Amino acid sequence: MDAIIRRTINLFRYLKSKFEIKHILVIELLKETLGFFRNK
Repeated sequence: MDAIIRRTINLFRYLKSKFEIKHILVIELLKETLGFFRNK
């Protein structure tokens, strides 16, 4: 059980580091989209 949790955390960290830049871009895109709909 503990090994599964550790593996999941490692996978999550790997994905997080791999998609860090994209993640930031997605947040910015969401902000832009929300701002666009709010201004309508």
